[in-house]
Amino acid sequence: FYERALNRAREYQYVRVIESTAQQAGWIRVRAGDGPGAVSLADESLRAASMIGDNANEADALILGVAAYDLTGQHDVVEDYATRALAIVDARENVSPDVFGYLHGALALIRYREGNLDAAEAHTQHAQAFYSQTTDFDQMALHASRMATILEARGDTVTACDHLGDAVAWYVLAANEDDTQAMRNRQATIGCSRG
Repeated sequence: FYERALNRAREYQYVRVIESTAQQAGWIRVRAGDGPGAVSLADESLRAASMIGDNANEADALILGVAAYDLTGQHDVVEDYATRALAIVDARENVSPDVFGYLHGALALIRYREGNLDAAEAHTQHAQAFYSQTTDFDQMALHASRMATILEARGDTVTACDHLGDAVAWYVLAANEDDTQAMRNRQATIGCSRG
């Protein structure tokens, strides 16, 4: 559906429709794991948003770009897009906390991959704080798990185990059995006692 609508919008050069439809089609590609297709649509949405001059649409296109470029492993673009999107949403009112959580989570991964554990921890803490304002238990668990990874990299397995316990609890609330078991396996691997 979105592909047909997008083709029609391109044909008639309806920039606003191109922006929104490319974005919707891009998220479908992200969920399907089609990195190159998602990147193409994210870039098209971003070009259209820039033509419109609407910061909100530009931020939405950049957020899609973060997810799309992450699928292709182009982490320099992920960092650029996440930083730009965060600057835009910081200046807006009434932005959902999960948007901030997602962007800080993306930046935390970039910093972790660089070996900058202090910045990775700070962004992860920001992500956790924003996700705690939502009911997205999977994201709360994911970021507790990421915090455990950072702490484990620092050699602090005791506190890492505490965060893994939090991740288990959040995944249980999310009824996510596979990731609950994965966290329990991590606990066993690093020698956490479950009390």
